[in-house]
Amino acid sequence: MLELKNVTKRFSRWEKPAVDSVSLQLRAGEVHGKVGLNGAGKTTTLRIACGLTLPESGRITVDEYDLVAAKVDASRRIGWVPEQPFHDSQLKIDALLVYYSDMIGGVESSTGIRLLREWGLWDHKKKRFRELSMGMRKRFAIVVASLLSPEYYLLDEPFNGLDPSAVAHLREWIRSSEGENRGVLLSSHNLREVRTTCDRVSVISHGRILATIPTSQIPPGTRNQVVVVLDRFAEDTIHLLREFGAVSVSGTTIKLRGESLDPGAINAKLVHAGYVVNELRASEDDLEEYLLRLVREDT
Repeated sequence: MLELKNVTKRFSRWEKPAVDSVSLQLRAGEVHGKVGLNGAGKTTTLRIACGLTLPESGRITVDEYDLVAAKVDASRRIGWVPEQPFHDSQLKIDALLVYYSDMIGGVESSTGIRLLREWGLWDHKKKRFRELSMGMRKRFAIVVASLLSPEYYLLDEPFNGLDPSAVAHLREWIRSSEGENRGVLLSSHNLREVRTTCDRVSVISHGRILATIPTSQIPPGTRNQVVVVLDRFAEDTIHLLREFGAVSVSGTTIKLRGESLDPGAINAKLVHAGYVVNELRASEDDLEEYLLRLVREDT
């Protein structure tokens, strides 16, 4: 188990703690999500958990190893994937892989080959790091983090910058954590991915964990905005749609905002009134809106 006990970190004695008495546990085979607004302390907590940032107080243990007192043994059990991976921009992928394998020690060459193939990078192995897209850089960071098959992975905004196929691959990899008996601690602004991939989620605000709950208790997103593009705009359009919520107009584009909007009912109302609906799209509450409601009492 990877465990943080009463971990606190402040970067200046004149500022409030970036992480304030945080305690959490990551068990083998579990996927644990950390969600919060920008500046809530998610990344700092992850950097402390993998040993990149030392805490001011508190303790981090990885199985039986203290991350500070036995850093080498503890670190070899952790795979760290930052939000924006950075490596020597001039080196080619295969050369970087050899470099990290030699630095870590005990990594067979077949492991790197298997991982490059698994993450779709084998055909790009001769590219320099600077030539990779953001999605490829993220996938390469996962390859490097996996060289020792660590028991625990710490992923900072793992879905950012990935193309749809890579997102699907990463999602399935995370979901398979229980069967592979690996623990995954990730931070994300993507509530849909958190709900889909995580077993539990911790909500963090101002450096403190407000609650840790099963993802099954996270309410689904509600359709709070519908955008409609019509063939024309008439005087009665606003009056026609006002029953659904607030209406704003820009040319023939109509935006409706309200609680649990029903796109089907909106479409039917417009068609019945003789409009041609050229486009209709609904958006769900994003994570930021969800968290704003959740942390309102904490501000």
